[in-house]
Amino acid sequence: MVDNNEAECTTVRSLLQAACPDIFVVTWAANYEQGLDAMLGAACDVCLIGALSGERSGLDLLAEATVKASHIPVILMTSDGGPDRNAYLTAAKAGAVDYLVKGELTAALLERSIRYAVERRRAQNAIRDASQSQALNQAKTAFLASMSHEMRTPMNSILGMADTLWESPLSREQMNYVETLRRHGAGLLNLINDILDLSNIESGTLQLQHVPFDLEEVVDQVIDFAAVKARKKGLVLLSHFEAGIPTSLWGDPARLKQILTNLVGNAIKFTDSGEVLLTVKNGVSGKPFEIDFAIADTGIGIPADKMEVIFHKFTQADTSSTRAHGGAGIGLSICRGLVEAMGGTLTATSLPDRGSTLQFSVAFDPAPKDGTAAAAPEESVPLRVLIVDDSPDNRWLIQVYLKGKKYQLTMEEDGQAAVKRFETQEFDLILMDIQMPVMDGLTATRTIRGIERARESAPVPILAVTANGSLQDMEKSADAGCNAHLVKPLSKLELNNAIDEYVRKKKSADSAQPEFGERIRIEVPPGLAEIVPPYLTRRRKEVPEMYDLLAKSDFDSLARLGHNLKGTGGGYGFLELTSLGAWLEQSAKQNDAEVLRKRITDLHAYLDRVQLV
Repeated sequence: MVDNNEAECTTVRSLLQAACPDIFVVTWAANYEQGLDAMLGAACDVCLIGALSGERSGLDLLAEATVKASHIPVILMTSDGGPDRNAYLTAAKAGAVDYLVKGELTAALLERSIRYAVERRRAQNAIRDASQSQALNQAKTAFLASMSHEMRTPMNSILGMADTLWESPLSREQMNYVETLRRHGAGLLNLINDILDLSNIESGTLQLQHVPFDLEEVVDQVIDFAAVKARKKGLVLLSHFEAGIPTSLWGDPARLKQILTNLVGNAIKFTDSGEVLLTVKNGVSGKPFEIDFAIADTGIGIPADKMEVIFHKFTQADTSSTRAHGGAGIGLSICRGLVEAMGGTLTATSLPDRGSTLQFSVAFDPAPKDGTAAAAPEESVPLRVLIVDDSPDNRWLIQVYLKGKKYQLTMEEDGQAAVKRFETQEFDLILMDIQMPVMDGLTATRTIRGIERARESAPVPILAVTANGSLQDMEKSADAGCNAHLVKPLSKLELNNAIDEYVRKKKSADSAQPEFGERIRIEVPPGLAEIVPPYLTRRRKEVPEMYDLLAKSDFDSLARLGHNLKGTGGGYGFLELTSLGAWLEQSAKQNDAEVLRKRITDLHAYLDRVQLV
């Protein structure tokens, strides 16, 4: 208590002793300086400021303490009968948590005020700490994302050239050199990805995709990838699918594959003989589309006291300097974070020297199977491809990747040059880098889409090729008008598969284009017979609503309807609705009433011609 009169401190001490014996310790500061020193030295949990004589008042001390010792709650106390009975407003504005009149004090009132002050300041400090922690996490995530981009860009050239060199004639010794380069380059890339994932998990910024995928295909890819390592160690690697498991699902196949690859890889690493078995079965809860995954091995096992430690980041069960198994120790931490983000729980059971089993359950949504063909049709004329990238190394690497293909390649080094080229030349496909000088790839894509709308021409597929691989970056690409988002480092196979997919789609769309007025026959995807017809009915009812919204210039509502079409059409079997929805959303965001009317008319005509079979 800071007060010129020690008797006031004695009174306060007596009241608190009466309220709660032996709980409070009250010390006295006779002046401004002693009171401030006590607060700055954290010698108290709460400070009561009473009457102070001299040039600086209790309000002055309160103001300075609020700035220099904000962690200490302050209660301002004045003598009774003062001229300003509204002084509590002044006190609150100055930073006091409460205001008391000495003559009105009771033991209960004083005790309650102090407890309130302490708890309130604890809550404020907790909020402040959480805010600072969030800001630090955001800064860390932004830093790691930036560093990831800067590291991925040279890695793209390093790994790309290593893969290209691997396909050239090499001696046995040269093959060993290149294989070492490829193996360690891939390991470095995995570490970059893991650190970025761990940061996103810790900061709560990890986002999952929701796309259709085939579960059996994902598991096969995991087993194929791990088979080489298992074979080198003489291990048997098996996978087992329980009968009746749904395999056509909606979810995040990339993250599921990452989890399984990591867990299977760990099982192989810690197993010297025997087998590793990946089992997939329906969830024990009985919920539809909940899948249980278990990875069992016959390896060294995990001691009981280390069972939870293995999920801590940068930790292994064996932390000695002579441990037999390397690694950064973040794989299981990332796996647990990913599983929890997907709504599941990753657990482990083990017997030392007998083996371990790691298991988790994830609930997915059903999805229709994709019936598109796997092979890309041959083009009778060269495919005209515009490659836009500010790095000459990346442009050259893509050129090497596409060598031998029937493609006509055009190179530009920034978005502005790409737009100018697009205005004077026709292309069948565009590969667009995102971070470039002069004009970035997103701006260039939006500009190209605007040119297409003005010409009323069909949109050219634009594939974003960038080192930024977060879901937010993918959404930005899609919003700008990109058809796909490819993440560097990009392998030759990945690039060619992506291009082949869009060549196939274009060829399929051209051959299946019906004559004007002809019925468009849409096959209902398996398992969706009960929900597709109502979905189509709802979309048809939205057309008059769109015309009304256009008449009212309600572009925001039109953008939402277009976004809904874009996000749902393909899942219900209407791929054309996805494209029409994207065009509607983009035109609505630009408040382009003339183009919107044409898009709504196109949608109306399409829906009128659809016939479910």
